[in-house]
Amino acid sequence: MSAPRLDVRSLTVRLDEGGPPTLDGISFDVGVGEIVAVLGPSGGGKSTLLRAVAGLEQVDGGSVYLDGADITGAAAHHRHLALMFQEYALFPHLDVASNIAYGLRMRSVPRSERRQRVKGLLDLVRLAGFGDRSVGSLSGGERQRVALARALATEPLLLMLDEPLSALDRSLRRSILSELETLFRQTGLSVVHVTHDQDEAFAIADRVVILRNGRIERSGSAVELWSEPGSESVAGFLGHRCVVPLSVIREFIVGGTSLLELPMNDPVLVLDSAFEVSPVEAGCVGDAVIESSRFIAGRFELGCRLIVSGFEIFASVSHELATDLLPGTVVSVRIDSRGVRTLES
Repeated sequence: MSAPRLDVRSLTVRLDEGGPPTLDGISFDVGVGEIVAVLGPSGGGKSTLLRAVAGLEQVDGGSVYLDGADITGAAAHHRHLALMFQEYALFPHLDVASNIAYGLRMRSVPRSERRQRVKGLLDLVRLAGFGDRSVGSLSGGERQRVALARALATEPLLLMLDEPLSALDRSLRRSILSELETLFRQTGLSVVHVTHDQDEAFAIADRVVILRNGRIERSGSAVELWSEPGSESVAGFLGHRCVVPLSVIREFIVGGTSLLELPMNDPVLVLDSAFEVSPVEAGCVGDAVIESSRFIAGRFELGCRLIVSGFEIFASVSHELATDLLPGTVVSVRIDSRGVRTLES
């Protein structure tokens, strides 16, 4: 097994002297050619983590290794990595080519080599012919590509992106995200992509690290995190709606018995795919009454009030099934045990 490109060990940063740590013993790594997304809410320490790895923030404990070399105390300009900021930080008085070549000029790369590398980067980010344009004349997506080309110009071992798509509208974000992933795979770059957008992280990353309140709560692939969040806090952060005590859904579980041996007050997550909700015939006693129906991402989320316990559960159904499941409808509820996950409180 090859050594990781980036290896962060027990990293601690205190921005306020005497206060709680902004980063509290963070450990994670990034493999060669791997894309890792750091996902978390605002104020959780994501940008501080990038700045600490880049050498722009003082570290109070722990170590940072790049290709096996300890760079914890190295100056920022001696670390062979690039950080692309959220606001892109382009120079308005320089044209596109000069912006891209800026880092090369600071490193005294010969002019002919600078021109050749800038041309290649413009081709790579699909801005061929844009070299002499003013950055002020570019669209948001074009400025984002220029900033990316500038970050790649010095051929870093690691590229770090700080909320790079947050200033773009939804449709443009989706398009740029696809382009970014293609470019990263094409170049074999190792990437740390910081974002608060779950869809963005899940779409681009090989592995997602959830960072909240200065600590890593969980990491894994998008599928692993979604289907096995592990704790109530992670399940809630990822947007799972049906987290309830096991006792609330016990009588509706079918297809397994191991869950029934757990303490009834233990929290469980019911995945959307585990629900079977169907209307009952008039006059029959059902399990729940539909109180709400919302169309989200191509499916309907039904808020169902359980008749016996009074708990509200949320089930996701297809558009076709939802036509018979309107608010006020009495329904039966079945839950496939394979879609129930135990959680830590």
